[in-house]
Order: sequence, then C-alpha cells, then structure tokens
Amino acid sequence: MADLGESDAGRLMQLYKVLATKGGTEGKALADMTEEELRRYKTESKRRSRERQRLAAKCGSPEPTTDNVRNALADAALMILAANAPGSAEIKKILSMVFAGRPGVPGKVQADACKGKIKPRMIVVHPPADEAP
Repeated sequence: MADLGESDAGRLMQLYKVLATKGGTEGKALADMTEEELRRYKTESKRRSRERQRLAAKCGSPEPTTDNVRNALADAALMILAANAPGSAEIKKILSMVFAGRPGVPGKVQADACKGKIKPRMIVVHPPADEAP
C-alpha cells in the first residue's frame, strides 16, 4: 500500500490542511449563524437563485426548478389534450381522479385547450402560417 502522502485520502488531507491555513474554510456553518445572519444569508441566496433563473429564462433555457418542470409538464398535457394526441385519455383519466366530484372537468379542460382558452406558460405555440393574423 502506498504511504499516506501518496494515497487519495492523504492528498485530500494535505489539500484540506493547506486550505485551512490559508483561510479557505472561512465562514460559518448554517448551524453556527445567528438568526439575523441566517436571514441575511437566505435572502442573498434566494436573490442569487432568482437572478440565475431570470438569466437562464432570458437565454431560452430555464433552470429545471420544480415549478418550471411542473409548468412544462402542464404545457405538454395541454398540448396533448388540444391535439387529442395519444395520451389524452390518460390525462382526462387523471383529471377525473383529481376532480372526482366534478365529472365535466376533463371535457371542459380539453375543450378549453382546443379553443386556446388555457394557454401554455412556457411553450410558445405559433399558429400555422395560413392561420396567422
């Protein structure tokens, strides 16, 4: 076996020691922050996250946040319903389960999707050239 200085664990420990002496591990752990420091940290972190999301969306490739993924899936479901494409029966079945006490919801949602009353949030749908205004 190689000596501790040549193994991966040994090199990692050496790197840690170098960083620790240079102040590379400065900063507090979240558990060590006061309430005010934690509040400022979270505020700044959320601001940076929102800025990253804005920039990504502006560049045409939004970050895969939970909300963005849900919106994209909802858009896909609307487009499938509007086109009565394969899978629309499953989507209507799921709508029936979610809105169990309201039997007309799946049909209404599909009709509204077809008419364009319910619009996708993330996907831009352009009308065919012969239907353009």
